[in-house]
Amino acid sequence: KASAYSSTWCSGSTRDGRLPPIDAKNQAEDILNSILPPREWTESGQLWVQQVSSTPATRLDVLNLQEQLDIRLQQRQARETGICPVRRELYSQCFDELIRQVTISCAEKRNSSLES
Repeated sequence: KASAYSSTWCSGSTRDGRLPPIDAKNQAEDILNSILPPREWTESGQLWVQQVSSTPATRLDVLNLQEQLDIRLQQRQARETGICPVRRELYSQCFDELIRQVTISCAEKRNSSLES
């Protein structure tokens, strides 16, 4: 499967030489699925697939992420110094969410700059 980037540039240009409009949501979803692949599991004989959301984050979402990280670090008694598997797991989840947010934001900004 071609990446969103290469399929955009291979799609050709319009008669006036401009590239066709890019669907930012589909592009963001393709990139997200390549960075954070969908999770698949079987439960009661049924296949379940969980994909990363392509909904943009708000400022409140970012603040809530920080608050939830702090709460979970305390709840799970993560060590503040040294190697701590709990801290590593929680920060890994947090970084995945930040990567998701930045990926969506960049795809939207790229699309709006191409439209101008």
